[in-house]
Amino acid sequence: MFEDLWNMSRPPFGAFDRMRGELDSAFRRALDGGDLRMPTADAFPLVNVGETPHDVRIYVMAPGLEADAVELELQGNLLTLHGRRATEADDDPVNGDRTWYRHERFHGEFRRSVLLPETIDGDRVQARARDGVITIVIGKREESRPRRIEVTAA
Repeated sequence: MFEDLWNMSRPPFGAFDRMRGELDSAFRRALDGGDLRMPTADAFPLVNVGETPHDVRIYVMAPGLEADAVELELQGNLLTLHGRRATEADDDPVNGDRTWYRHERFHGEFRRSVLLPETIDGDRVQARARDGVITIVIGKREESRPRRIEVTAA
C-alpha cells in the first residue's frame, strides 16, 4: 500500500512542486517589468508585436475567426481586441447530444489588450485578415523615426 509513496520516479508531492514552480515563474515575470496585461498561458488570441524604423506591426493569430468577428480599438498606445469565436455546437446544424473526450480549442467571448510603444501614430492604422492571421500596421510619428544626419567637412 505504501510502496508507491517511496517510489522516487513519482514523488508524492510532484504536483505541488510543479504548481509552486508555476507561481514562482508568474511572480518573477510580474516583478521583471510585467504588467496586468501580461498574457497567461491560455491567452487568446496569440499576439506577436514587432517594429521597423517606420511602423509597429501586430500579428494576431486567430484561426477560424472571420474578419468581422473581431473588433479593434486603439486608445493612446493601448490596442484592444474583442470578439467571439463560435463553439462547434454553434457551427453544427444537427446540435445533437455530444460527449467530448478532449476539448482544447478556445471558444466564446475574448478580450485582449496590448500595450504598444508610445511612438505610434494613431491616425495611421491599417488592418487586414488573411489565412487566420490579422495583421495590424501602425505608423510611427515622424519625430520618433530615426533620421540620417549628414556630416560635412569644415
